[in-house]
Amino acid sequence: MAEVQTGNILMGSLGLYEVGEFLGRGGFGRVVECTKMGSEETFAVKIVDNLRAGHEEMEAMKIISSLNPDQNNLIKIHECFRHKDSMCLVYEMLDESLEGFMERRSFLPAHLCQIRAIAQQMLVALSGLESINVLHGDIKPDNIMFVDQVTNPLKLKLIDFGLAVDPQELETGTKMQINPFRAPEVILGVPLDVSVDMWSLGVVLASLYIGDVPFSNKNDYETIRGLVQLLGLPEDDLLHLAGAGLPFITGSLLNAFTKSLYRASVSWCQSNIYLCVICIAMVTNVVVLYNLGQWEHVDVK
Repeated sequence: MAEVQTGNILMGSLGLYEVGEFLGRGGFGRVVECTKMGSEETFAVKIVDNLRAGHEEMEAMKIISSLNPDQNNLIKIHECFRHKDSMCLVYEMLDESLEGFMERRSFLPAHLCQIRAIAQQMLVALSGLESINVLHGDIKPDNIMFVDQVTNPLKLKLIDFGLAVDPQELETGTKMQINPFRAPEVILGVPLDVSVDMWSLGVVLASLYIGDVPFSNKNDYETIRGLVQLLGLPEDDLLHLAGAGLPFITGSLLNAFTKSLYRASVSWCQSNIYLCVICIAMVTNVVVLYNLGQWEHVDVK
């Protein structure tokens, strides 16, 4: 792992970058704010310690760069280069993540006008990715960022394509996404397509609407348990395809549901399931209108 400290200089092909504030850390490496020397331009430089992972993200960004990043609400890459034994990807500097926005507001439910604007922009992003056969694979509040809340309060972009993949290359049973944003198809081990991104987006929007994630994030079992409580059992044809995931929705889980599903307190149902149902209905309506071309444009300038 390449040691990087504040004040260090990173040498790219398009310029030199002075390392400033550390913006975040993760299993992939670090993200640092850098100033391009000789100018006042700032960038978010993602330093990926695993060269293979860094190369894969670079290749994904080459494909994604065929789209207009501003029109499709996707983060813009400036350049990428190798620094010692790490890969550096230089991205445009954005503002706050949706996760940060929710935390700063103490996870109070967002206004419908805000959710509507976020939904519209993320649907445009997913539509663009689908047009070039790219599945994001990790949609969550951390990976949706505001561009500039001062000059353009509701303008957002989708970021972090480290797990992006061509959906046609996904093998059945591939594990991806994190709970509680993991799609049921992933948990159940059935064939996957770009709809798993749509599911994650739906959960993000539901979380904004109710101020909390609608499903448990402890493990796959708890996620499926919440899904069945809210939406009922999957259809028989899906269960037939489920394979290794089938134990999640059979046996003791089903016995527990038959005994307790309809015995939840009225107050719990009103504060959780009822709100989730409303939100899912709202999200479904958004998707249907968008697909029919009846989604009214939201001006976020």
